[in-house]
Amino acid sequence: MATEAEIAVFYSLNIVHPKMVDIVKDPAWGEFISPNSSYEERQTKNQTRIKPDLSKLATMHPVLDNVISVIRTKGERGLEKESYISEKFLLDCFNTVSQYANNLQTLIGVELDASYLACIYAGLLNPLNVKLDLVDSDKNRLLNVYATILQYFPEATNKIRLFFGDLPTYAKKLMTTSMDKCLVHYNGCYGFNDVIRNLGSLYYVKEKVHAIMAQNTHLRSMNLQDFAFVDIALYALFGHQLQFSILGNILQEDENPESHGMETFCLKQHAEGLHVPFAHNQFRYPHPIESQDNFLYKPV
Repeated sequence: MATEAEIAVFYSLNIVHPKMVDIVKDPAWGEFISPNSSYEERQTKNQTRIKPDLSKLATMHPVLDNVISVIRTKGERGLEKESYISEKFLLDCFNTVSQYANNLQTLIGVELDASYLACIYAGLLNPLNVKLDLVDSDKNRLLNVYATILQYFPEATNKIRLFFGDLPTYAKKLMTTSMDKCLVHYNGCYGFNDVIRNLGSLYYVKEKVHAIMAQNTHLRSMNLQDFAFVDIALYALFGHQLQFSILGNILQEDENPESHGMETFCLKQHAEGLHVPFAHNQFRYPHPIESQDNFLYKPV
């Protein structure tokens, strides 16, 4: 069986997405942006997406009950339907954030969609006295998420900041100097290399992080270039004795790729997400002598 070190050598931090070459040249890259910036409404493909049954989350927690009530009262307008996640995933994410609430200052949402999950997170900010930093290299998506939250929980927006950049840039610019204890929800790029680069950057600020909540660990791509292996990347980072708890359901059978337009599918016996607590795991990659700057995209 391959060791974690052998697994890790299959990727290179020098691999750069062509689109990122131009994005990092934006003067706003690596900065908080104004929520009043102009943007285009996102057009989502909802034919393969489902609307979660919020009744399945009722009576689980008073704060969650209030969030559900607000969403229902406002008609669930503008919320993107969920493509791969279940009601149990939403509940487990809420419970995980609540678990750390006594010593949690900032929830970091990496590439969250304008979805039910984003609204659930917004709805718990004031009751749990937590801040939400939305981190995204897609400025338009970032502003769409904020606009959606504003419709439902305007009272929470004073606790939300919009960071235009990726997780390594956020970690380098903010987490190295901040004293906040954080929880990271990762819904970023699912490619193996991308997960390594994003979540590997947390090695340099690991004392500030309670845990990672990784989404879509059951997802695989029909496109070999996408190399979607979020779960395998976590093992490469933390070793084959990875300690985790499950977020959401474990699929009982493989999905037919045709249900997602022949682009992706979900594996049976794999969880929708994994909660990886840093108190019970140690980074096996990167090596301590590797520079944090190696994880940053640099303008060409």
